[in-house]
Amino acid sequence: KVEAPESAASTDGMTRSMCAMALFSQAKGEYDQLKASGTWQADSETNRAFHRRWAQQCFDFAVTHGGLYIKASQFIASLQNSSEAAGVPSEYVDERRPLTDRVPPRPCEQVASVAEAELKAPLETLVTSVEQKPIAAASLAQVHRCTVKERLVALKIQYPTLAEQINADFDVMMMMQGSVAPAGY
Repeated sequence: KVEAPESAASTDGMTRSMCAMALFSQAKGEYDQLKASGTWQADSETNRAFHRRWAQQCFDFAVTHGGLYIKASQFIASLQNSSEAAGVPSEYVDERRPLTDRVPPRPCEQVASVAEAELKAPLETLVTSVEQKPIAAASLAQVHRCTVKERLVALKIQYPTLAEQINADFDVMMMMQGSVAPAGY
């Protein structure tokens, strides 16, 4: 049973921001070093391996921190054949593709409180049953099957930490985007 790590629920914007900036700075520094060394050759196996290594680290970061980091990864994965034209190495697109339909879910008990707050009542008073395992999980929410008055329904529940995370994560992404050169070099 694979679930999102506990850190994906962190609302500590400063820690999340610092982790994102540290990863970004380290990657950018290594890209700059490679470019300055004169060994950068577009489309070489060495460069593709370099991109794959950083793409994997970015994927791991997105899964660990969730929210907008997964949403941004889903956007990158959507580029597919136009990624090079958009200045994104294909390795970054390929590495993020699993996040378009296989985001690790959160435990039901973590998200149930959000549904209860939105619906202003305990779930057990509103539904006959809720399947603990979600049928889908995405960047900002997940979906559980529920039974309401003998009818099967889908209950989409936002992640409980989303509101607190989103502003800090957005600020970090805006800072980083101004420092990225097309194609990562």
